[in-house]
Amino acid sequence: VMALECVKKGNALLCRVLRCPKRRQRSECQGQESSSNAGRGVHQSAVHHGDGPGPVDVLDTAELSVACFNARYLTKNVPVVIQGHMNSWQGMKFHKSLPPTCAVEAGTACLAFLKALSERTTNTMTHVELGTAYTEAERVLVNAADYLDVLSRQSTQPGSLSSTVYLAQQPLFDQSQSSDLIRIPDYVNAGRGDMYSTNAWIGPSNTVSPLHRDPTHNLLAQLYGAKRVQLYANPSSKFDLYPHSDPSKANTSRVDTEQPDRRLFPDFPPRSAFVETVIYPGDILFIPRRMWHHVRAISYGPISVSANFFFD
Repeated sequence: VMALECVKKGNALLCRVLRCPKRRQRSECQGQESSSNAGRGVHQSAVHHGDGPGPVDVLDTAELSVACFNARYLTKNVPVVIQGHMNSWQGMKFHKSLPPTCAVEAGTACLAFLKALSERTTNTMTHVELGTAYTEAERVLVNAADYLDVLSRQSTQPGSLSSTVYLAQQPLFDQSQSSDLIRIPDYVNAGRGDMYSTNAWIGPSNTVSPLHRDPTHNLLAQLYGAKRVQLYANPSSKFDLYPHSDPSKANTSRVDTEQPDRRLFPDFPPRSAFVETVIYPGDILFIPRRMWHHVRAISYGPISVSANFFFD
């Protein structure tokens, strides 16, 4: 794939043709935890089921210029995992290594991050969700620092929260003294340059965003913990995702993607129609606009911290 990169120098526009790197996917075995390598923190592969869509490409940011990202992924609405772009973020400095060598090391780093964020959000109010999915959850206004302190205690005392409490899609990094902890990725410039929002997602393992789609492009950046993302990359008219009839939830499916009830939803796509990938600290996943996706925080340390950037 070729791409054109242009830079303005004075009154002149200097352009060069770039040859984009070859596609590379994670090995089917890479990162699979077994009795011999459990906890090493190596990245897990995208999972390819049967004859469905192929694995998600994985590229280092040094190999993927903004122009190549635009040519190969954004304009073609193809997801990709980008590694290394977050390494210089202040919010990542608590990691001893990337990827972390084990879940214990990852959890320790996350606690240090939560402490730093808590100190910056003492006077910040935010909403959290009580429940397992936003379609059914109750939204409650809380002090952000109090919530982060509770999460920190939970990480050392599993089960200390009586229900799933999730700080989901909140502008925490913008409304507190913590905007320096993250940076807007350069890749948003591949679009029109329109940034719509930056959101924080902070909660315990097993928090879920049910199958849904967003009206804009999305860069999902994982700071701490890990998330498994299922992507419905190649829609087919022979399947039905059964979106809610309520207009306010029309971008969300009624189906539990992980355990679909085939009696109620007989035309829901088979598992082979989805591609799965797991993102770990330092990974950014590009999710094209209107691509259906399901997200679950999984056990890699007790807490998951993500930031996402909606752009066009």
